[in-house]
Amino acid sequence: PLSEDTVITYAWDWDGDGSYDETIEEATATHIFDAAGVYEVALKVTAFDNVEAIDTVTVTINDINEIPTANPGGPYTGIAGEEIAFDGSASSDSDGQIIEYIWDFGDGSTGSGASPTHAYTEAGEYTVTLTVKDDGGSLSSEVTTTVTVEEVAKEEITEKIYPVNTSPITNSTSVIGYTEVTVDQLVKIFENRNSTKVDWAKRIAPIYIEYGKLFNIRADIAWAMMCHETGFLEYTGDVSPDQNNFVGMGATGDGVPGNSFATE
Repeated sequence: PLSEDTVITYAWDWDGDGSYDETIEEATATHIFDAAGVYEVALKVTAFDNVEAIDTVTVTINDINEIPTANPGGPYTGIAGEEIAFDGSASSDSDGQIIEYIWDFGDGSTGSGASPTHAYTEAGEYTVTLTVKDDGGSLSSEVTTTVTVEEVAKEEITEKIYPVNTSPITNSTSVIGYTEVTVDQLVKIFENRNSTKVDWAKRIAPIYIEYGKLFNIRADIAWAMMCHETGFLEYTGDVSPDQNNFVGMGATGDGVPGNSFATE
């Protein structure tokens, strides 16, 4: 081999075509390849006495991985307590494929996948963030959208309960003073609605009548209030099962709709 002290030129063939593209006097060189591929790079060194030596090396040039683009869709709207479907399928990667979707729903919860669902427990305006990752390991920039979550719509009670020999119950009807009412009268409002909770209503109606007599409270009004607050035992109303007292009035807190009637 030639001694570095004796070498006067270094000739580089960058593309392996047998033609030397660059001749310099320095031992080190840099080169930018125009395209990805495998190249046989040759180096020819020439000494003072015109003695030459040639060697080759294989150089692999990879494509530059393009950064993917996240698209969270939206804006979205929904109801507190109900699942909201998100769609990030419009996200893209120009030179590969997306392998991971990273969602931040703005309420401390996260998700994954192109089309996740999420339920917010409270109404409000939330900022949703999506980041995607491609098969080259690159992460996109964070892209945001908004979701507006509204309170559960409270169902208006339009049916009227008619106790024996009295007028329909209104907002001004006094709750004080027991008035005779039957289980059938109380349950009828559920039957009129084709409710799936008729059997439950039949089981608890006698309790309202019993305690109405005990405390001199109108069981029919207490029953009407229970229907309003619990959404007719569907718990889409104001309170959850453990927050409702006997008469259905004076609930102990703001409930989370959507609970099932697990206890009586």
